[in-house]
Amino acid sequence: MIRSDDRGFLLGDGAFETMRCKDGKVFRLTQHLVRLQRALELLRITTPPDLLERIVQAAKGPGERILRLTVTRGPAPLGLLPTITSPPTVAIVQGPIPPPPAYLTARIVSGRRNEKAAGAGHKLLGYAESILGLFEARDAGDDEAIFLDTEGHLSEASASNLFIVKNGRLRTPPRSCGILPGITRQIVMEFEPQTEEAVLWPEDLFMADEAFLTSSIRGVVPLLKVNGRRIGTGRPGPKTLEIAGRWQRLIRLELG
Repeated sequence: MIRSDDRGFLLGDGAFETMRCKDGKVFRLTQHLVRLQRALELLRITTPPDLLERIVQAAKGPGERILRLTVTRGPAPLGLLPTITSPPTVAIVQGPIPPPPAYLTARIVSGRRNEKAAGAGHKLLGYAESILGLFEARDAGDDEAIFLDTEGHLSEASASNLFIVKNGRLRTPPRSCGILPGITRQIVMEFEPQTEEAVLWPEDLFMADEAFLTSSIRGVVPLLKVNGRRIGTGRPGPKTLEIAGRWQRLIRLELG
């Protein structure tokens, strides 16, 4: 149980990963752990020595599930600067993987991803901005929130990376636009080595032939409308469907 004086609970002082597992196997575990390690090093939190053992133990059991792993600095006296702390807190929550949506619509929301923030590009605790963005998108009748960076470039969705397709070629915002580089994003770029990491504007999205979002849980999902404007034909495009199929086959291959 998380203590009430845990800095993760009080200050969001920690990092997390959300992973897929099936029958004791965790999909792309090494990549998740590398990303988590970078975030913990940034926060100067010591990685628990038995972390891998805990993940392996939690992954045991039948069926495909979500593993949400959280590591915080642990309990400590009040105050911002950590002085005396206990060992890091590790919490792993499991749940079923919901069926992915057939497609999504999105709204470019008023909040911004701060590409200049010290924690940009790391999966840190504290997702209030994404929650507020989703409220704004849902209030407008859309499924997802698309964030711009402070310069007005396309960044990412609430917890997904964005890709556009133009003339059969993939483009995606670079890390310099405040994105969290996702595991599924990297897989798509392995599928398509010619993918261009490019600074993109909203108009690039509106003029795209196709668009899709990627995440570890949803996979690859077509994005059909943004701000009420149809992307391409307004239907899942052939390139998106091809990549989604390749991703599903990879999941089956690696998880069995």
